[in-house]
Amino acid sequence: PPGLLAKLGVAVLKSTPLRSMANQMSYCDKETYATQDAVRVGRLHCLNAGYEDAICGFMRSGGYSVSTQVSKVSQRTLILWGADD
Repeated sequence: PPGLLAKLGVAVLKSTPLRSMANQMSYCDKETYATQDAVRVGRLHCLNAGYEDAICGFMRSGGYSVSTQVSKVSQRTLILWGADD
């Protein structure tokens, strides 16, 4: 059933090996930032009660897409983008 597949996907997404691999890919200075502490902090929200049901509901809803709304931002906006981002 789709619910079972979604829950399996969520289990993979919150797994320590996947989070660790994502950390390694995300940081330019891996030695400083891609630490076990970063993995633990990155998984905190996954460990909250009800997380699996909430994220499965979010996935079933289609998530969100903000790209069509960016042009509607009326405030002056400064976007900072680093060389290694």
